[in-house]
Amino acid sequence: MNNFSKKITEKEVNFIFNKYKKNIVTPAPNKFIKYFFKLDNLTISIFNTNVLLIQGKNSENFLNNNIKKSNTNNIINDNINNKNTIGCDEVGVGDYFGGIICCAAFIEKKNEVKIKSFGVKDSKLIKDDKIMEIYTKLINSNLINFSISSCDPEKYNKLNKIYNNTHIIKAILHNDCLINLLNNENIKNQYIIMDQFVDEKIYYSYFKKTNEKKIIHIDKFVTKAESKYVAVAAASIIARAYFLLQIKNIETKLKCKIPLGSSNSDILVVANNIYKNGGLESLKKFVKIDFKTTKNIINNNYDNKKK
Repeated sequence: MNNFSKKITEKEVNFIFNKYKKNIVTPAPNKFIKYFFKLDNLTISIFNTNVLLIQGKNSENFLNNNIKKSNTNNIINDNINNKNTIGCDEVGVGDYFGGIICCAAFIEKKNEVKIKSFGVKDSKLIKDDKIMEIYTKLINSNLINFSISSCDPEKYNKLNKIYNNTHIIKAILHNDCLINLLNNENIKNQYIIMDQFVDEKIYYSYFKKTNEKKIIHIDKFVTKAESKYVAVAAASIIARAYFLLQIKNIETKLKCKIPLGSSNSDILVVANNIYKNGGLESLKKFVKIDFKTTKNIINNNYDNKKK
């Protein structure tokens, strides 16, 4: 069997996405494809209609090893010694425009079922308009406490010039979030889960470079935690909502639509216009200049000047 197609459920879509998101290719080949993955001898397309198309060798094995297994896996499973949970996640790291937003979200065990009913799951699986809808439900529910720590592009570029390491910036922001959240006297019996972006030992070693006076202990570092724990999923949604609002603010300043992501042609057009009108100093106000996109823009303009 070299090609296979099948209509799959949203749960099965989530299972495949979380298992193979490191293999995702963007942009997808066409606008009708929601997710496109490249594996050894296989390409996997999931269309907007949730039709799965498998092309290549061993497509039947892929189907058996993923679709069947997805029916026995819980996408979100939050059962850690019956403790209340603080989930930590961040967004904006892979976007050229905008900075980074970190969120720490506290959910009592008794409120998890209700929180799930709002549609809470990994924010990368939710369209942006739905993100804002779920975010509004969360903040109006009185069932969740959260703290936001963010840096706009200018702050990001200054911090990155000092540390030359995005992970250190994320560690600083996450720690600030937790300090602020834990100042709330209503937060008790909590278990802190961090969506793991770096090894635990390395995470704590970063603070030796930042001279942080207070470092919050993380109980558990988990990869893909936003797909496994309600509190982390909620944090990812809230952080995404704040990031989208940050992008809206940039759009207001520039009076144009800001494309998300890091490498599509629309990004290059908008960023190139900013650079032409104000140079690198102007670009620093809106983008993460350590991305290779910046070098491409500068080189392109240099080549044009030579012509």
